[in-house]
Amino acid sequence: IKFSNSPMVYVVTDSQIKWIPNPTVFNSLGLDWKMIEQRPASDITNYKRAALLRAKNDPKVYYVTDAGKKKWIPTEQVFNSYNNKWQDVLEVESIELTAIPDVTLIRQTNAPKVYKLENGQKRWIETYDAFVRNNFRMEDVAPVNETEINTWVEGERIQ
Repeated sequence: IKFSNSPMVYVVTDSQIKWIPNPTVFNSLGLDWKMIEQRPASDITNYKRAALLRAKNDPKVYYVTDAGKKKWIPTEQVFNSYNNKWQDVLEVESIELTAIPDVTLIRQTNAPKVYKLENGQKRWIETYDAFVRNNFRMEDVAPVNETEINTWVEGERIQ
């Protein structure tokens, strides 16, 4: 399905709508372009967005943000801290997850520090100048809770 206010295409799976990130993924899933149903923008509220995904034969679970980026959920404790439910995790083809860009910048909700996730570590971006110099963008910063921020090992700061 496709909603009138957006170019995004979704597949309805297990009463959730799953975003198809690009035409390559669409075609690899054997979907038919002629079968896309147009729906009014208001109909999107009738569906739950598939936000918890994992690739077949891979135990890693990812959260897909509203901005269309995926964030690995590193532990069961982090998964549970967001009140997620295991039955909401949708199994997808690995090409679907690969096509979704990764979250690389995080910030604890209501806290000023922004971190770059890199090599299993969080690296604090110390100054606004460092943020700008590295071509980071605020719209790429994903909010996380305290449990998640504390899960990441502190790496070398970005100055």
